[in-house]
Amino acid sequence: MDLDATTYQSFLYRVVEEGTATIDYRIRQPDGSWRPLRSRCHLLGLRPDGTCEIVGYVLDVSAEREAQARALAAARLASIGEMATGLAHEIRQPLQSMSLSAELAELALRQGDTEGADGHLEDIVKQTQRASDLVENLRRFARGTAEGGTQTAIPLGEVVESSLQLARGNLHKAMIDVDVALGDPAPTVVGNAILLEQVLFNLLLNARDALATRSNGGPRRIRIAALPEAEGSVRLTVADTGGGIAPEVIKRVFEPFVTTKGPDKGAGLGLSICYGLVKGMGGTIEAHNDAEGAVFTITLPGIVQSEIREGEVPGAR
Repeated sequence: MDLDATTYQSFLYRVVEEGTATIDYRIRQPDGSWRPLRSRCHLLGLRPDGTCEIVGYVLDVSAEREAQARALAAARLASIGEMATGLAHEIRQPLQSMSLSAELAELALRQGDTEGADGHLEDIVKQTQRASDLVENLRRFARGTAEGGTQTAIPLGEVVESSLQLARGNLHKAMIDVDVALGDPAPTVVGNAILLEQVLFNLLLNARDALATRSNGGPRRIRIAALPEAEGSVRLTVADTGGGIAPEVIKRVFEPFVTTKGPDKGAGLGLSICYGLVKGMGGTIEAHNDAEGAVFTITLPGIVQSEIREGEVPGAR
C-alpha cells in the first residue's frame, strides 16, 4: 500500500475535525500491479473516554481511473488537432529563414566572403534547433505520461515557454497578445512538466475562445503570472480580457460536460481534466472573474533552488 502511517493518521484527524473525509490510495496486488482504492469515513460521535466511533467504506475506483485515462487521451488528441494549424505556421518561419540563409551563404561563398557565409550558416543551425524544439515539444505532448506521472522539480519558466510555443500559432491567428510575468528567477514547483503543459495549453485555448467572442473591440490579451506564497506554495495565474465566465457557470466550471461553447468547440471535458491533473500533482485550481475577464489560479507545492538535489526533490512522489 502506498499510504504511509502519517498520511493515514492525518486522514483520521480530518474525519474527527470535519465529520467526513475521503482519501485515495493504492494497494499492490499479488501479481505486482497496483489497484486504486478510495476510502470515505464518517464520524458517528465522540465517546466520554475520548475515543470516537467512525464508520466508512472502501471503494475500488479502477473503472473510474480507466475512464479518466481515456478522457485524458481523447483530450490530448483534441489538443494536438488544435495545435496542427498553429504549429504549421510556427515551423514555416524557421524553414523560410533557413532557406534564405542558405541562399545568402551560397552568394557569400561565390563572392569569397567566408566570414559572411559562416554567419548565415550559424543562422541555419539556430533555426534548425528552433524547428527541432517545436517538433520535440509536440512529440512529448502527444506521448503524454502515466496518470500522476513522476513528480520532479519544474522550472515554471520552461513549462510556460513550452506551452506558449505550442499555442503561439493559434494565439497569433486570433490576434491575441500574451504578457508573461513570472519573476526573476521564475519559481520552481513540484509536479509533472508534461501534465502541467497540457493544463496550461487548455487554459490558453479557453482564453482564446473567450476572446474570439468579444464584440466590443476591447484588448485581446492573456496574462500569465506567478507568485510565491508565504507557506511555500506557488500561485500561477492565467487571466484574459474576455469578459469573464457567466455566474451560473463559474461555480460548476470544473464539472464534466459543463461548457458555454457550441458543440463544435468540444464536449466540456477540458477544464474537468485540468482539475484532475492539477489535483493529481498535489495542487489546486480555481476560477473567478475580475474586472476584465476570467482568472484561473493554479497552486502547486514550491521549492527553492537550494533545496533541489539531483535525484531528490522535496515533496515529490
